[in-house]
Amino acid sequence: MSRITEPLDNNVKINRGSDPAIGYFFDVQDKRFANSGRDEQGEGFVCEFSTMFGIYNNKAGLTMADLEMGEEVIIEKCNKFIERLESGELDEEYPIL
Repeated sequence: MSRITEPLDNNVKINRGSDPAIGYFFDVQDKRFANSGRDEQGEGFVCEFSTMFGIYNNKAGLTMADLEMGEEVIIEKCNKFIERLESGELDEEYPIL
């Protein structure tokens, strides 16, 4: 397995690479979600993609087009997710653990 981690800003980073079991993968992590007390894993994954499973665990609502458009769109979608989380709009879906 190979993995490249690339910070997009102070909060958001992407991990990409290839894995023999799931093919190419692309994960988006946001440390604000990781530190929110609402992330069961505590790792801040807001979107995961692999060639085997497609997009899954997509809290940020990213689309394939978003992922292809690049950093600014990914950061914007992550910021919107965190805003909704901090406003209480997502309390039922992501309760404080």
